[in-house]
Amino acid sequence: MPQETDAEKIARLERKIAQLEAENERLRRPLEEALRAVKRQAAPFSRRFPKAHPRPPGRKAGHGYGPKAYRVVPAEVEQSFEAPLPGRCPQCGGRVVETGVVEQYQTEIPEPRVERIRFRVRVGRCRRCGCRVQGRHPRQSSDAVGSAASQLGLRAVALATELNKGFGLPYGKTAAILEQAFGLAVTRGGLCRAIARAGRKAEPNYRRLIAQVRSSPSVTPHETG
Repeated sequence: MPQETDAEKIARLERKIAQLEAENERLRRPLEEALRAVKRQAAPFSRRFPKAHPRPPGRKAGHGYGPKAYRVVPAEVEQSFEAPLPGRCPQCGGRVVETGVVEQYQTEIPEPRVERIRFRVRVGRCRRCGCRVQGRHPRQSSDAVGSAASQLGLRAVALATELNKGFGLPYGKTAAILEQAFGLAVTRGGLCRAIARAGRKAEPNYRRLIAQVRSSPSVTPHETG
């Protein structure tokens, strides 16, 4: 086999380099596309190839608008108010003559307020064993007395638990909502202890749910974030 010259060797290496560069470019493009797809947001922004002729955004006019929603008239009305006519026209100052009466309905949240309750707890002692016994009202949230006699009520603890566990608000924001909306001042530590007590009371139900899931013939997980 004849030995190649320096010029032929250089040409062969240059062809090899060109082939490797082309192969590298061919592999680099799908890799970059895959990395962009990983970082891309969820639908509807995750389309790899946008439509060539997309429809204009927003609701469609006319028949394409779809069913029009409106607030239904409430079945029960707790309060009724009169909206009297002004004596003069606000535009020109002329005399106003009544021509009819129309109705408008408004669904409102009642003014929030804190309900402060005192329980006069009867305390006694068993004649047989000498054990201390105290009464319990259905609306009491705790049996604590003495220095811990001031407690949060059942509805307040339920709302705080829903805000913290259901909506994911931290204790600080949960306390701020209770104070701003209802005037109920409570510390983050107090909320933490109250929610923990509610969790201990709900633990039997939690254990029953676990047993029910484990004994079910099939379990389908909820995979959304």
